[in-house]
Amino acid sequence: MPIEQLSYAQIAERLGISFGAARALVKRNRLARALGNDGKCRVAIDLGDLDDTALPDRGAAAHSGSPVEELQARVARLEADQGREQRWLTGHYDERGRERTDRLVAALLEAGRALREREGELLPLPTRPRWWRWLRHAR
Repeated sequence: MPIEQLSYAQIAERLGISFGAARALVKRNRLARALGNDGKCRVAIDLGDLDDTALPDRGAAAHSGSPVEELQARVARLEADQGREQRWLTGHYDERGRERTDRLVAALLEAGRALREREGELLPLPTRPRWWRWLRHAR
């Protein structure tokens, strides 16, 4: 679908949701907004690209089976999502995490070697007089 400039009221009417829900949808999807000459906020939106699968239909037709069957289906869906996310995280951290860890360990070892080599060159920190002595001489 083409990108359209719609107000919140028009988005709510087209999607069959409330005005506040339309504002939340625009905010959640970080859509571009512009204030029109009439004072209404216009949103550049492509209604076909919106993810409408996030909220299930809560009408009476949605509850066709027993509550147990609905819960079992939801549990199966969540377990599938969890497995997919777990596989993604495992692959993601294994590749990038190992490389980053290796680089950090090498940098730490190099910094430790450099510090040991220059240990004799380091000067002790200068000592400052105690703060209560400053107070005594300030009067």
